[in-house]
Amino acid sequence: MTLRTCCVLFALGLLAAAPARPNVLVIVADDHAAYVAGCYGNSAVHTPNIDRLAAQGTLFTRAYCNAPVCTASRQSFLTGKLPHSVGVTLLPTRLGDDQTTLAEHLKRAGYETAALGKMHFNGPSRHGFDERIDLPEFRRQQRAHPPRAVPSDTAVLPAWKPFTAADRATLVFDRECKAVNDPHGSERLALEAIRERAGGR
Repeated sequence: MTLRTCCVLFALGLLAAAPARPNVLVIVADDHAAYVAGCYGNSAVHTPNIDRLAAQGTLFTRAYCNAPVCTASRQSFLTGKLPHSVGVTLLPTRLGDDQTTLAEHLKRAGYETAALGKMHFNGPSRHGFDERIDLPEFRRQQRAHPPRAVPSDTAVLPAWKPFTAADRATLVFDRECKAVNDPHGSERLALEAIRERAGGR
């Protein structure tokens, strides 16, 4: 019996033993905006698997990301709190063990939970997940099964090109939201826009 067969039988056994309730699957993708998926109306891309999941589940059309940085965004989503409330605002910041996560709420409701993939907990804690397969396991898998190269005749829109130094952000902010390199007064314009958005406060 293969490992795959064992896993399928194990999963079927869990499903048969579990009371009838919906399965919960949350997929978080890095740098993947909604406008590049067919289920959100983009006809130039082909995302049949994502489209099928969206058609069979819940498609959020009025959602937003709480932070432009993946670590803070993930921890905000998992805790239901804004990044500054969780204390995770930078890439290397560790999610505190005192923070209650979605996984812990699901466990209290009787669910078995697993976190598969890049979670950016920045520490060994499982944060309520029964199973956690993260970066070290991913790297082992990638070494054992290297990714296939994208065929050279793959069509993309617009034509793909690698990033260069010219593509880097030209405005960098420090921890106090002050522009470190502001040759064109962009910081002043950004602050004015923020004040205007906040009603002049």
